[in-house]
Amino acid sequence: MEDVGQRNITFSDYLLDLSVICMVLGAIIFCLAFCGCLGALRENTVFLKIFYYLLMTVFLLEVALAVLSFVFYNKIREQAGILLPEELISRYRETDDDFQSLIDGVQVQFKCCGVSEKSYQDWSYNRYFNCSDDNLSVEACGVPYSCCRDPRNPNTGLPNTMCGYHIQDKSFGEVHRRVYTTGCIDAIIDVVHDNMITIASVAIGIAVVQLIGLYLARSLTVQIEDQKARWNYPQ
Repeated sequence: MEDVGQRNITFSDYLLDLSVICMVLGAIIFCLAFCGCLGALRENTVFLKIFYYLLMTVFLLEVALAVLSFVFYNKIREQAGILLPEELISRYRETDDDFQSLIDGVQVQFKCCGVSEKSYQDWSYNRYFNCSDDNLSVEACGVPYSCCRDPRNPNTGLPNTMCGYHIQDKSFGEVHRRVYTTGCIDAIIDVVHDNMITIASVAIGIAVVQLIGLYLARSLTVQIEDQKARWNYPQ
């Protein structure tokens, strides 16, 4: 059996790494906040313009992402069902505990298993859970406890880590009785559809705040430049 402790690091590992995502988002927010605050406090038009263009870029990217997601919804969903299972499922227990906890949390919260329409069968991408003959793991042909309909022991309240053992080679009736048979993509989409008004309201609210920030930054920049022009006006 292949050594489960060794795995080649790829670009997707960094792209899907929670710490990397948090650092990138944190860096963008820091730059926006720093330039906006310093530009307003010191009346520095350079920092105000940097803030303005950065915020404009973020806003346009958000709009473009929303439009593309709406126009190419079926294509994106199809490609996500193809690419994400291998990228996400295969990394379960291969990286840090936070990533594993995230997958478990999503499956428990949205009552789903796996990623695509194949649901629990997506776990065959993971070396610990696949059903191959050379897989000597005790979890072979199983799924994580977070896929189970009753993921915790009713007596102790602790995770019942054995509830998903050898579930992949069972009949669909028994699988459906023991674990969730809906992929997380479909489960999340269903939740989004059920809460579309709330999500749209939040998105519009964020967009309004960003537009107000753009207007204030541009207005303050123009006022500062006009005032400087008056100071330099020949008497």
